[in-house]
Amino acid sequence: MKDIRARLSILWVFATLNYIYADVFVCFDALGSNDVRSMFLHFSPGAWLGIAILMEIPMAMILLSWILKPEANRWANIVAGVIETLAVLFTQFIGPIFNLTTTTSYYLFFGTMEVPCTLLIVWYAWRWKSDAAVPIVTPSAN
Repeated sequence: MKDIRARLSILWVFATLNYIYADVFVCFDALGSNDVRSMFLHFSPGAWLGIAILMEIPMAMILLSWILKPEANRWANIVAGVIETLAVLFTQFIGPIFNLTTTTSYYLFFGTMEVPCTLLIVWYAWRWKSDAAVPIVTPSAN
């Protein structure tokens, strides 16, 4: 797999699946709570929108890693990777240290998978030379 776009896209798939599974675990964990309803209702509609945007970024990057032109692709991956890394570091590591958020062992496990993945995305994108991108070949009509 020599094409950097393929590597980036696959890394975004990996990150996205980890984000989704971590959130599924949270939902199952909440089902065992006596106060499930209040656990999800303490977020405002704006907070839910922010969460939705944060989850849409890695999903969009799976596609955008394939279709953006090299320079835009490089910067989109760097910016998205940094945003996602910071979000995970805050919610799963920094927030609990300062009692701003709480976490669980499984959430920390997922975080230890997600952070190196998004840092690898940033690293690949940072080192990407636009001439290293292999052009996507589409079948001709002839």
